[in-house]
Amino acid sequence: MDVLEKIFSSPAQLKAMRLFLYNPDTVFDMGSVKRKTQLSSRVAAKELHRLSAADFVRERMVARVLSRRRKGSGAARKIKGWALNNRFPYLEQFRDLLMSCHDFERAVIAKRFSRAGRVKLLAISGVFLRSEEFSRVDILIVGDHLRQPVISTALKATESTLGKELRYAVLDTKDFLYRLSIYDKFIRDILDYPHEKLIDKFGLR
Repeated sequence: MDVLEKIFSSPAQLKAMRLFLYNPDTVFDMGSVKRKTQLSSRVAAKELHRLSAADFVRERMVARVLSRRRKGSGAARKIKGWALNNRFPYLEQFRDLLMSCHDFERAVIAKRFSRAGRVKLLAISGVFLRSEEFSRVDILIVGDHLRQPVISTALKATESTLGKELRYAVLDTKDFLYRLSIYDKFIRDILDYPHEKLIDKFGLR
């Protein structure tokens, strides 16, 4: 068990808290919480109850359009949702702690994506370094014989931990080295701004 799980009691609690921290202006209904965190209905309900009791989140009504399979299709109705309480007294402390990518999380991310093939470069930026305004992507993957299903699985697992969609780019080695040699703007915008290399077999500086 990692240090954050020891402090916050469970991975589910971390996922739920990060979902609201990374999306402070969004009202999530139960279905959205389950989908974005990949938690079961029972676990999601439990964590929302705990976070509501602590006043970390507050209940809000949100409009949702009924499924076509249900009576009243096309009509919006109000259902219960939850949103971050921006007046929670320890909000900044939680942001500093939970919105940072810790060493053990970097190791987990590297392990997930290293299974995708011959990964030559894996760089994180953006949301992981809290520098989204400067970053074109959150993850850059470069390698050969890369398997998209493995990459997709790794992305979904990482997104469920953060509760946030990730911007990413996948390049084969030849394309990446060519772009690097001609000072391609997309590549320079990644490498010249805050980023961290979790895997680097090129020895880039």
